[in-house]
Amino acid sequence: MNKEQLINALVPIIHAALSGDPDVARAETATQFFFKDSGSLTLSHAEAAKLREASILISRVFPKVSDRTRDQELKRFCCRFIPELKAGIQRESIAAALPVLLDCLQSFSEDSTTVYIEVCGLDLQLPEWTFGPARFMKGNHPEIETDRSQITTLDGYKPDPLKADQIVAQIRVQGEAGYAVDTVVKRVGEVLDVIQFLSLRENPGSWEPDGLCFGFYCCEPIPPISSNIWSLTSRGPTWSSSKGIPPVIVTVPNVRFVVNDKTDSRFAERAGEHLSSLLVELAPSAFDQNLLTAITWVANAIRERNLARKYLSFYVAVEALFGRDKLEWKESEGFQKPILPIPEGIAFILGRGVDGRRKLSSQMSDLAKTRNRIVHRGYTEIDETDLRLLGSHAWSCCWQAALRREQFRQDDSFHDWLLDRKFGNADE
Repeated sequence: MNKEQLINALVPIIHAALSGDPDVARAETATQFFFKDSGSLTLSHAEAAKLREASILISRVFPKVSDRTRDQELKRFCCRFIPELKAGIQRESIAAALPVLLDCLQSFSEDSTTVYIEVCGLDLQLPEWTFGPARFMKGNHPEIETDRSQITTLDGYKPDPLKADQIVAQIRVQGEAGYAVDTVVKRVGEVLDVIQFLSLRENPGSWEPDGLCFGFYCCEPIPPISSNIWSLTSRGPTWSSSKGIPPVIVTVPNVRFVVNDKTDSRFAERAGEHLSSLLVELAPSAFDQNLLTAITWVANAIRERNLARKYLSFYVAVEALFGRDKLEWKESEGFQKPILPIPEGIAFILGRGVDGRRKLSSQMSDLAKTRNRIVHRGYTEIDETDLRLLGSHAWSCCWQAALRREQFRQDDSFHDWLLDRKFGNADE
């Protein structure tokens, strides 16, 4: 949609949001906003619905502007017509003013923003380390100090310096500051989940619910021990911070994951390079999306202390991996069956030879019964051997899938590969 088409689509929607009965608006007060330079505006439920419709339409054209900033600028735009409301606002006036709003949003989209997020659970023994889109560095890194020195809070103060041993993840994003922070929080979470997945063998507490276990945390969904977020934008240095409640699992120094000059080579044996590449993929395939979702569930399982929830998380990881690898299916909200029954899927991706596949399929059928008892009967007694076996299968499936991800760039390529394996047409 070009600018002219967007203006033509927005004019009647915004007009409807500003031309209702003012008495109804005051009585309902569905939403009310105020700007010092233009006054306040009160909307009825019907008018507020139209404003939301306009905001959603704008978001499709300017995806790199945060919801908060987009809504704020749209409300500011509406307030400029307050003097015209009594006489009745004209559509021509809205159409003439809209280019200013759209140009403003476009300029926000073109901002370059550097976002820093404090993380925990890592013992960084290198000056810096890059994995996927994230650069991990310590709080005394000179680049951090250079950026921090440019930042001033709204009150005119400089942010406090970081502690020298604080680990920070840095990602640069094109887009408005609010959008950039939301995007980077999500991407850092994905990076840490993949590292959690890859570092399973170095985690001495992965299977011990009562022992120490380290975990990587980002701001969502579990608040980190330290959750300061700050950003530097090309528009003007800005500071934002968000402090979360410490999680139940406290990371202690002797179980933090060590990142050193051997980490990349260790990760390479576990498809680390493939997964690092996946994290920076601009157009991930449906299979890539399923794989990353599966790895996130494995990471959640590693961090989970309750054994029943840990078991379910491992099982959901496998279900996510074997979902249909077709982009249009990702938009569907209805139930979708996996490509193959889970026991068969695991047998065909991990099994070698007929006997090996039969054994794996039988194992997974038994493990699926425990999953069903947890979900449908509230079962809480989990056999530790079963949990370790399921976790091993879930991890190995994701590992093998990551090694083969370049094979599955097209829709249904993983689907077809599995069916070929089942019916004996694929190479062992």
